[in-house]
Amino acid sequence: MKADATATLNPALLATLSRFLADRLGWSFRKCREKDLLRGVTNAAAELGFSDVRAFIEHLTTASWTQADIQALAAFLTVGETYFYRHLEHFQALRDTVLPRLVKERWFNGRTLRFWSAGCCTGEEPYTLATFVDECIPNVQDWNVSILATDINTRFLRKARTAEYTGWSLRVTPDSLRRRYFNERGKGRYALVPRIRGMVDFQYLNLADATYPASASRTHNMDVILLRNVLIYFTEEQARRVIERMRRALAPGGVLIVTATESALVPADGFSRDMDVSTTLFSKSDPQKGACVAGPEQTRSHPSPAHGREETVACSPVPQVRPDCAHQVQRANRSGALPSCGALEMAADAYGQGRYEEAVGHLQEVLRNGAPAAVKREGMKLIVKALSNLGRWQEAEGWCLEAIDANRLSPEFYYLLATVYQEEDSVQKAQRALRSALYLDESFIPAHFMLGAMERQRGASHAAREHLKRALRILETQPSDCVVTGTDGITAAQFAGMIGKLAR
Repeated sequence: MKADATATLNPALLATLSRFLADRLGWSFRKCREKDLLRGVTNAAAELGFSDVRAFIEHLTTASWTQADIQALAAFLTVGETYFYRHLEHFQALRDTVLPRLVKERWFNGRTLRFWSAGCCTGEEPYTLATFVDECIPNVQDWNVSILATDINTRFLRKARTAEYTGWSLRVTPDSLRRRYFNERGKGRYALVPRIRGMVDFQYLNLADATYPASASRTHNMDVILLRNVLIYFTEEQARRVIERMRRALAPGGVLIVTATESALVPADGFSRDMDVSTTLFSKSDPQKGACVAGPEQTRSHPSPAHGREETVACSPVPQVRPDCAHQVQRANRSGALPSCGALEMAADAYGQGRYEEAVGHLQEVLRNGAPAAVKREGMKLIVKALSNLGRWQEAEGWCLEAIDANRLSPEFYYLLATVYQEEDSVQKAQRALRSALYLDESFIPAHFMLGAMERQRGASHAAREHLKRALRILETQPSDCVVTGTDGITAAQFAGMIGKLAR
């Protein structure tokens, strides 16, 4: 039975529902997500047989919720966009710093490791984690590895348990890993090999419930918890409650991983962060021992866990600043090109350490106060990047367009605009912006790279190769340690290596 249209729904009634969702599930539906809420609650009403969406909302706001109510809401109000090897830099930091420490500590002490993917969606994240563990730990079959994956959406969990995916979910998966860990089923579908599938245990959990950590649900004594792209959908109060429960769920020295956007929600009281490793990996503080996440210097004293493997998972189709170079952005920004301005330098410091809200505050001060043209130009670049990292795409787009008006011959602002459009899934707008960047500067490497990646993604292999090979030819003319214009500290050698893998 189809619920009625919601175009005339009373805004006050919708606001009441939004408050109930915040109180009972911790979900936040701000004004900008009102359309999502309308669409989701209409579909949930139809799912449960309500012909009138108003009656469904009245039911939710006046009666005790059933499990069916929660499942219908979760099915239509939670976000299901994910893919394998998303935020690859987090897994690289695990491989390079966290896993070596854990392997060294546990080699002669039980060989037990416990991981948790909280808000696992359709399973791509915990299965990615399973492949990394399999890749990185020597004789992994001799270890007791537990990977728990939880979600409130039971439909997501059912799909995750099938361990079968389309090529879209594998869109950034290196070919070598696709061959090793997936069996092709035909018609563009891939199934995980049973060994990896069996490493992950999926179960239902509402993170807003105060039912964890608990030994009964095995949500305790975790070595690593991945809580990525989850907190952004909670109210700030609920997000802080979830983080505190996660802190209690971690073993001493355990590591919590969030995204850059969510890192500001993790309190310094209870967690410590090693900036040389990552701005989004937090270790549970131990007053007796201090920070527990090993930095690069600590990991060089013993062999890499991937030692003896034919190949490691170091390749990514998207350029990334290495986890052990977290301050490289700051150094690059300060080295000569950054105009002298106290607020701009403070913004660069905050940005380089992942404190994006703070960076935006400093940059607004710079850009409001009639700064010199050179300072304003650098400030506009940095505020676009900071707002993008916070997911504030409309604001980032607005600053890009203002910057283009003031700097019409700058390819870099057109490139930044393209990155914003890509995040908003405006592919054609992104391509136009990239072509504008190349019209202004045919040798602007990031634009060639991004166009090549986009063409490759839509199956235009010839056009993709042309852009990627063009970028490689330009890189060959530059010193290997030269930082590529338009990137946050990526050298010509690093960029060439990543493009070369993508261009094959």
